[in-house]
Amino acid sequence: MVCDSSPSSFHDSQIKDVFISFSGEDTRRIFVCHLLEELRRVKIKPFVDEDIERGEHIPSSLLRAIQESRISIVVFSKHYASSSWCLDELEKIIDCKNVNKQIVLPVFYDIRPSDVRHQKGAYQKAFARHELKYQGNDLKVRNWRSALKNAADISGYVSSDFNNDSELIKKIVNDVSLRLNDNHSSPSESEGLVGTDQHDVSLRVNDIHPSPSESEGLVGTDQHDVSLRLNDIHPSPNESEGIVGIDQHDVSLRLNDIHPSPSESKGLVGIDQHVARIRSFLEMESKEVQILGICGMSGMGKTTIAQVAYDEFSSHYEGCCFLHNVREESEKHGLKYLSNKLISELQGEKSIPVQEKPISERKVFVVLDDVGTLEQLKHLVTEGICWGSGSRVIVTSKDKQALDTRGGLPHKMHEVKELDSEESLKLFSLNAFKKSHPEREYEGLSKRLVAYAKGLPLVLKVLGLHLCSKDMEAWENTLRKLEKHPSPPIRDVLRISYDGLDGGRRQIFLDITYFFERKREDQVMSLHYANGIFGDCGIKGLLNKGLISVSNDNMIRMPDMIQEMGWEIVCKEWNKNTEQRWHWQKLVLQYDLVRSIDPAVLFGTEYRPVVTED
Repeated sequence: MVCDSSPSSFHDSQIKDVFISFSGEDTRRIFVCHLLEELRRVKIKPFVDEDIERGEHIPSSLLRAIQESRISIVVFSKHYASSSWCLDELEKIIDCKNVNKQIVLPVFYDIRPSDVRHQKGAYQKAFARHELKYQGNDLKVRNWRSALKNAADISGYVSSDFNNDSELIKKIVNDVSLRLNDNHSSPSESEGLVGTDQHDVSLRVNDIHPSPSESEGLVGTDQHDVSLRLNDIHPSPNESEGIVGIDQHDVSLRLNDIHPSPSESKGLVGIDQHVARIRSFLEMESKEVQILGICGMSGMGKTTIAQVAYDEFSSHYEGCCFLHNVREESEKHGLKYLSNKLISELQGEKSIPVQEKPISERKVFVVLDDVGTLEQLKHLVTEGICWGSGSRVIVTSKDKQALDTRGGLPHKMHEVKELDSEESLKLFSLNAFKKSHPEREYEGLSKRLVAYAKGLPLVLKVLGLHLCSKDMEAWENTLRKLEKHPSPPIRDVLRISYDGLDGGRRQIFLDITYFFERKREDQVMSLHYANGIFGDCGIKGLLNKGLISVSNDNMIRMPDMIQEMGWEIVCKEWNKNTEQRWHWQKLVLQYDLVRSIDPAVLFGTEYRPVVTED
């Protein structure tokens, strides 16, 4: 749905650049109209449908407009899920994404992505109404829920991450422009030729900065035009000091800032080679059940690699399951519990016709994350479960002996090793500077700091996020702390991020380490609100520092290396601080109440979920 001060005809058959789906009730006047105005200002054509009379079903011509648009922007807001019209649009948009590879850009406007993903808050109330209205048509409501989850899993824009709507709109429009430019093929590609002409870069730069001869009507450029013009915009360190010449990687670095790879745009470095290896494994011609082991020490990114592969390939199977923390969960609940959980999730996947097929007749894709022993692997894969032909299993473990291929399991092994110095600097820069290379004045400091991370992606990310937006003095102080020891242990490097937290965030970090890891985010926030810990001391700050994450099922998770560092601090506090010990014991008791009682009953009618801000 789109608002417009000068609406175009709905029956206009011209393909539009962008389709915008939104709830007019709460975003038409305060956000969407300003977005439309900015899109038109830069000559991007949005689709407009406000002339359409609203009814029970959206017309086929509108569905066709969605299909013919190059990009769909979905503005999720408080009342979006209340509209069956919006949900029908979204269902079609996700279908176009899956079938036609249409680009989908979700915007979470004054709403949390987890609320959309899991239909919480206003979305939960909306679906309660839908389920009453569409009794007897459960499939329609399930499809809507699935579309919301799929859309919320796409990397998008969260309005609370921006200072104002203007900044948010500028970012969206800039990204749309880049995506549309990427979609326009070159003349050679339009003729079925892959690649670009030798001088493409120079030709495009010349369009912006014609050479003196061209400005006088003469065609031709000097051999070094590209480097000269790029240097005019971004002089190299040598030239800024009066020395002529450009650094070897300047051009590629700057082009990467404009068009980062898909993985780098998500803050991932060096992951493509691992995903390619997994793709090769999944596409094996063998109809037998195949198991791939991924091993490597803590902090190497094994879970991230498996998650990226799962997100990319799971839709190709008739059932899928990502089972987190196998080692810890089996120790807590037993292998029988995990086996039942795995079967339950596989049976609940996909459409009704697929659900009616037994697992033994289905081609499924399973990830078992952080397996600790060969016994755990055998119980979950070879004992008690009969897999369908062509099924694939990925197993991650930091214990290489648990994945000993000499016993026949797994069938193939892939070891994740440390990032090299170039990859390390790139990952650090993506988190510290939000681009693939350091600012020139920080380049030397960056290289010295990166060395202390020893190629571990987790440490590089946490260190980069800790220093992001800080001044030179803060960088130098951090380096001095690390240089006190010739080779400080990794936990000391991670400890720097903890030391940089304020008192409230430190408390929440220790609370999560002690008890709340793998607990529901909303329950944890409820308890902290009840104990007067909220506002600037919220969970969002820990998320932004890379110290925790929130999973698709709304559970707070903490990487093993960070939790080990946290436990060291917790143990010291437990032994020396009676008040802290009493605080944790009280939280455990309160948690049992929160799990079973409505927070409004427990904390009073004035209770409201905590909205954390940085």
